[in-house]
Amino acid sequence: MQTLLSILTCKWIKRDRWEAIPLEVRKKFAPICSEFVIELRSQSVVYRRRHRLQILQDKMQEYIDNGTQLGWLIDKKQCRVFIYRPNIAVEVLNNQDTEWRCTRTPIH
Repeated sequence: MQTLLSILTCKWIKRDRWEAIPLEVRKKFAPICSEFVIELRSQSVVYRRRHRLQILQDKMQEYIDNGTQLGWLIDKKQCRVFIYRPNIAVEVLNNQDTEWRCTRTPIH
């Protein structure tokens, strides 16, 4: 069986910023950058080369470059968390360095 890297993205935008955008624009592609973003890299069934870790890291840096204030890239596959903030080097938390637990749940 091959491995797939599935990706989940969560984003937070302050309500007042969101509501300041006209409703018609919000129904399409709103020109706004999230304050906080979480990307989750996890395992699934089929491997797709385009979802490699480096591409996710580049995506997180692009969020920061466009105005995001905090980003977490959670790499469940290798039990690491990358923390992105403007004007600060990316912080990497490894499972052995922290109290968080990384468990691998088989997908049936």
